[in-house]
Amino acid sequence: MKKVIVVAALLIASTLQAAPVEKQCAALQKVADVVVLLKAQGAPEAEVHKELNGERPNTQVAQAIRAVYAGASAAQVKAECLADAAPGPLRPGRTSTDPNGAQSIGDVLVTH
Repeated sequence: MKKVIVVAALLIASTLQAAPVEKQCAALQKVADVVVLLKAQGAPEAEVHKELNGERPNTQVAQAIRAVYAGASAAQVKAECLADAAPGPLRPGRTSTDPNGAQSIGDVLVTH
């Protein structure tokens, strides 16, 4: 696996928690772009998880990796991130333990 690509993805992923939702989702799309490249190069999903999300696991990064390996594009990952962050009732297939119905870190940032 190309270390430069991995380092770039790690730097992008580190911005996920400290940015507004739109920037978080844009950063997640960039991480997904890297995952698409790594998948195209034949990198196994487990190795990508280990390299991009091993030291300080991030749920959004893990979901993005799984989504790309399941066939989603980077744009679909971003769209899903934005949809998850939208305030309002839970979308089908989503669960929440937050009393305000927050579905993701994006929702927490938007609703609180």
